[in-house]
Amino acid sequence: MARRDTSPQDDEKRSYGALWLVLSVLLFIGALWAIADDNFFRRPWKKWQAGFNRVEISRVEDQIGAEQARLDADPKYQEVVKQLEAARAEESSGDTAKEIARLERELNAAVLQDQSKDLNLRFVKSEMEELRDVPRAAEARALFESVALTDDFVEFLTVPAYDHIH
Repeated sequence: MARRDTSPQDDEKRSYGALWLVLSVLLFIGALWAIADDNFFRRPWKKWQAGFNRVEISRVEDQIGAEQARLDADPKYQEVVKQLEAARAEESSGDTAKEIARLERELNAAVLQDQSKDLNLRFVKSEMEELRDVPRAAEARALFESVALTDDFVEFLTVPAYDHIH
């Protein structure tokens, strides 16, 4: 009779594909069920809510139309609308448009100048950081050489050498 190998299989060689497939299908079915439950089965009042929203929208549109009709009949409102149209026409043509274009060019130039000065400031700060560390570099080099080249410390960075550094 043939003997079966009853030793446990190595975890590295064991395939979990079937388990992964079953669990992912269960997860997918659960997600579909949650969406269906949330949108269709659990909230029957959604139909009435949508109907109420349509009624509310039509009521507000009627109110807007009535207010617009009242404003159209008001001579003071008509005068203000004409003044607004004249101001918009003056803005898009003539001296006002030229002044706006000039101010926009000045603003763009000022923004570019600000960005250039900010970049130069960052360069200067970077150079200052480099210069600040230069004196300490000489001190660090001297300390490194004293620890690395002396015969007191046979192996570099042993406990006595570490104590000497600190």
